[in-house]
Amino acid sequence: MIGGGVATTAGGVKLLRVYALLRHGERELERIIHPSSVGGKGAEARRLRREGAYIAWIFFMLFAMSIAVVVALLLLSGLDFEKSIVLGVAALTTTGPLADVATSDPIGYAALSDLVKITLAAAMVVGRLETLALIALFAPDGWRH
Repeated sequence: MIGGGVATTAGGVKLLRVYALLRHGERELERIIHPSSVGGKGAEARRLRREGAYIAWIFFMLFAMSIAVVVALLLLSGLDFEKSIVLGVAALTTTGPLADVATSDPIGYAALSDLVKITLAAAMVVGRLETLALIALFAPDGWRH
């Protein structure tokens, strides 16, 4: 039961990041149409637009860079581009079965080299820990007192 609660909380945090990016995008589009407008809806909405969208954007960029690094490592280990993309995304999002359904021919993990398996294992750890949580741990300036 504890594991299910943790997974639900992590999923909720990810949805909040998407929501923060959506709200930030809406506000930016509104500012393009009405450049002199003032964002309303109180202090909480302003804080979400300012801080929440910024943190969600940082997470998105770190995730994109993580995919690029993992795919590059998989390409250097000898896999073709399509398999590298599928396996990289599957590892970072911890959705291993994606390798079976995302390509026309299922990718068998058993047939992969040891170097590829080690790379995928490291990517799974990074995907599970979430890069933003690691940055928050190592950058205590952002902690609230």
